Amino acid sequence: MNKGFDEILDWPAEAKRGGYRVQSVAENLGVSPRWLETHFRSRFERSPRGLFAEWREAEIQWLVADGKSGKEILDEVGFSHRSSLTRCLVRKGKPGLRKIRSDNKARRLKRTPYSVRSTTDPLRIM
Repeated sequence: MNKGFDEILDWPAEAKRGGYRVQSVAENLGVSPRWLETHFRSRFERSPRGLFAEWREAEIQWLVADGKSGKEILDEVGFSHRSSLTRCLVRKGKPGLRKIRSDNKARRLKRTPYSVRSTTDPLRIM
């Protein structure tokens, strides 16, 4: 194995820099896609494509939770069409953007730890 590969600690950042594409990441690192796959299978016991997809989905979830627009998310994660983004989420059994946003909004509304009219100490646990 390439000694430099063991020094890479932030593989999700490398994947993002390469647009979550195995070919691009391999080119950025100066190796072949096959060599990259061999490294990933020996180190992570998974294919780079599978891990990149997982990391991309996690990135999407964070961006949605941060309130980013669909266009901003598309640009961040490298999709060219909104339908690709929705398909990526729905294929994995996750809700689409609209559902995630409505759930986040409902959670924010419920987040008040105590009633505004409460005269008792809000930090006291009953």
